[in-house]
Amino acid sequence: MGYLDFSFDGINARDMNVRSVRVEEAIMTFPFISDSSFTTSKPIGRIDTNLHRVTRDNMVIPLTLLLVDKNGDPKIWTDRDIKRIADWLITDEYKPLILGNNKGIMYNAIVANSENISHYADGGVLTLEFSTDSPYAWTVPIYEEFDLTGESQELILINKSNVEKYYRPTLEITNASGSVAITNNTLNDQPLELEGIYADEKITINNDWELIESDKPAVKFHDRFNYNFLRLRQGVNNISVEGKCKLVLKYQFPIVS
Repeated sequence: MGYLDFSFDGINARDMNVRSVRVEEAIMTFPFISDSSFTTSKPIGRIDTNLHRVTRDNMVIPLTLLLVDKNGDPKIWTDRDIKRIADWLITDEYKPLILGNNKGIMYNAIVANSENISHYADGGVLTLEFSTDSPYAWTVPIYEEFDLTGESQELILINKSNVEKYYRPTLEITNASGSVAITNNTLNDQPLELEGIYADEKITINNDWELIESDKPAVKFHDRFNYNFLRLRQGVNNISVEGKCKLVLKYQFPIVS
């Protein structure tokens, strides 16, 4: 019987006296990518096929849970154990799921369904399916902070995704002195430009969702922001920042591992 460590919502399975097991084989498997569907057409008289669209399902991760005692031996599931595990695993939102000892890769997951507990003479197993928010895994959240309150600077930012051509981070801008312009010179994109920034204002830009907000109530952006959003290509990006500010970048890269 193979064992796999995992954690969910920041709680390690071992702390809950639970092991994820493979009952039929000892080799543990990890998800690579989810199922895909394709929209295609085949012109009359040709043997090849035109591919129009690829849709990837969100990943499904099955885990079979074995309840154990403090010595690691199988244990009969009691009503108290069932409630304790249910309170941990049953949520109304995605929570981080980490498989094995790889702390740098995670899934945003929620329990979608389960089978009945299969009882044996000395214990039992519970099979669950976690549904994720993506066809891929994610890196753990990454934060980079830059104090640019001195001279204008150039930054080297790295897009670590190995599945998406472009990644759009979230930015937080504080301690700005009036205006800020951020340009990805590697892509030769038009700069992201902000004007009229208050010295004590915090501006958050979600480049992926193309949203911008200020911590000051009733602040308008239609004449302060040019609505160019920052994107990073895979690998190294050379970024120039004009204007004094403190800058925080937040990433969580989609990845195949």
